[in-house]
Amino acid sequence: MADLTELLAYVSGIYFIKPDMESHAFLATLAAIHLCNGVLCFVIARHGGRHQAGWALAGLLLGVWGALPLLLLRRRANGTGADFKPATADATRAATTPPDG
Repeated sequence: MADLTELLAYVSGIYFIKPDMESHAFLATLAAIHLCNGVLCFVIARHGGRHQAGWALAGLLLGVWGALPLLLLRRRANGTGADFKPATADATRAATTPPDG
């Protein structure tokens, strides 16, 4: 069990922060980090118009390594995010041009 715990500590990066952490504290910290990454992936996927459940599961299972590709991906052009509004030249011009009066 110590070898598996040490491998997980290296892969997750926790070993570099505190190498002498006890195994029960390490597992609780690892679970909290993975839960936070799952929520983070869900929010970023929703904002970017991507599949929320799939990305949340990837963040939950893979931790930082599941969130990294999502953070590096660009927003979808045809995304369905709640606040996704494609900018057009006409909309920008209309917003910056004062009304005729």
